Amino acid sequence: MKSAVCLAGALLLSCTGASLAQSPFDGTWKADQSKNKTENAKPFVGSLAQGRWHCESCTPAYTIKADGTDQSVPDRGFDTLSVKEIDAKSVSFVAKKNQRVVWEATDTVSADGKTLTFNAIYHPTESGKPNHWLTTFNRVGIASSVFTQSLGNGWKSVPHPATRPSLPLKPSAMN
Repeated sequence: MKSAVCLAGALLLSCTGASLAQSPFDGTWKADQSKNKTENAKPFVGSLAQGRWHCESCTPAYTIKADGTDQSVPDRGFDTLSVKEIDAKSVSFVAKKNQRVVWEATDTVSADGKTLTFNAIYHPTESGKPNHWLTTFNRVGIASSVFTQSLGNGWKSVPHPATRPSLPLKPSAMN
């Protein structure tokens, strides 16, 4: 009997300690696309032409060579951006900070020219698994820039069924 009481007490104390150690942010979270609101968000406007990538909707707007070499792009959370045309409908990007890849992405325009898919991998600054990010945009206009090509238009984000995998939010997972 005495053993059972000690065991029950130890179990109760261990459960209490575990519940006190948890934060409401601990857990695995998945985006609920049905509740995301982007209707009033500023559309993405970018263009590729004449061997240059132009981001018109970026603040401030910038234009860099699209030759696959690292180009300086200050005040972006990264030091350099490499842009390279893969084919007539796809462009690859590699962003670096202190010569370390921060994220890499591919923009692909659909065959009908109405949809843009942004497929990216973000690399955490500390140790940890890379995070995959997939966003789909619908064409909503034409870029006012002199640069025009498949990507040279306004794009508005739309919910995507495969967007954003579950992201663990635990202190140990973020180190």
